Amino acid sequence: MTISRYRLVWLGLYVGANSFAAFVFWMTGNLDGDLIDYKVPSDDVLFVATASVILSYVLWMGPLFRFYSRIDVKSLVFDRFKVARPRDWRLMSVLVFVTQLGYLVYSISYGLNFAGSKAVADSPFRHLFYFLVPDWLFIVYYGIYRKSPGFIPNLTIYLLSNVIRGWFGMWLTVLFLEGAYRILERKFSVRKLVPILALGVLAVPFFYQLKLAIRSVEDSSYGLLDYAAKAINDVLEVGWFQAFGDAIWPIIMRFQHLANVVGIADKSSELARDAGREFVSFFWEGTPQIVIRKMAGGIEVSDIHIQLLYYLIPEQLPVDAITNTHVGLVGWFWIAPLLAGLYLIYILILSWSSIWLAKKAGGPPLLMNAVWFVWLLLLMNGWFAAYIDFLQAMVVVILARKFFSIISSRIIRTSVEKKLDGAKINSDNSQKFMGG
Repeated sequence: MTISRYRLVWLGLYVGANSFAAFVFWMTGNLDGDLIDYKVPSDDVLFVATASVILSYVLWMGPLFRFYSRIDVKSLVFDRFKVARPRDWRLMSVLVFVTQLGYLVYSISYGLNFAGSKAVADSPFRHLFYFLVPDWLFIVYYGIYRKSPGFIPNLTIYLLSNVIRGWFGMWLTVLFLEGAYRILERKFSVRKLVPILALGVLAVPFFYQLKLAIRSVEDSSYGLLDYAAKAINDVLEVGWFQAFGDAIWPIIMRFQHLANVVGIADKSSELARDAGREFVSFFWEGTPQIVIRKMAGGIEVSDIHIQLLYYLIPEQLPVDAITNTHVGLVGWFWIAPLLAGLYLIYILILSWSSIWLAKKAGGPPLLMNAVWFVWLLLLMNGWFAAYIDFLQAMVVVILARKFFSIISSRIIRTSVEKKLDGAKINSDNSQKFMGG
């Protein structure tokens, strides 16, 4: 299998999920996913929304990505770092591991960064992790240092950290990147893939119940093993087939954001009225923008992902509900129609920024495929804040690699100078001895 066909399979998964959702919505007259039982406004709205979503996937993930990828960008990293040496592997592996471990300890200590958590803390460490963005830092590390001896420890802490905090989407990212890596290294085997996929299907209901347990149980005495035991017990109690059925439908619905786009189109007048007032506009989403707003003394306003469901299904939400959903890449064309031209320019720049930064970081093939998947996972769903975190992680890696290159060069220079001085001393001693 070629890498282009591999990416086409993943693109087909998302396009297929949105197409399947459109058929279900049309047949039942109701939306699903985040908008369960929301009535389809009309067949025309459903058709336009479906065509817009699918067209955005096809154009963005195909022609646009290929066009941007072919633009030559000079790397900021020395050529010798394209094939990282052992010292560079160790330095970056240690940096990423310590960052991830520190983030996990920090999150557990303050009860932060858990799925569904409202906890906040004034710890000064939060500024460090805002800058280092540990989860995305690992993804960039994955794209450059997959062959590093420090990769497995970093992968382990990444998976463990996400599971403990109740996030399970990382399995998709790891699955894609590992598949891409094996194709690029010519190690991909369908025969080996089948039992892995079978095992994954078998584990689906257990992981789904584990996610529910972590997000719902509020007993502070619970540990990961307690959650795992509860998940296994819940699956065995109803039976694997029933548990699989309960899990697979919401998983399929997580691959589509069509329902949200249909809801946005239906409530577009209300959303357009409140854009920039009740929730920030698209160009203010992201940690750097939040910092700028705070420095300018702006009023703190949440983004559309937190507010959207209050516009669409307010009667289904508790007063203190924590919501965080996607609007899709095309959603903003309905939310801010007067800014459509500016929005198009903005997302084109955002898209190009990831490829430009990846090439500045050295641009190895696996990292470029990571960028493609982040487009699919975040950009196409309208998760601009998380996408900008990914861009920020690449900036951190570029700075770290440049710093490590300076350290390495000085170490090498010092070592060479010592050897030369030693050789000169030996030569002088030899001459004195011969002269004597």
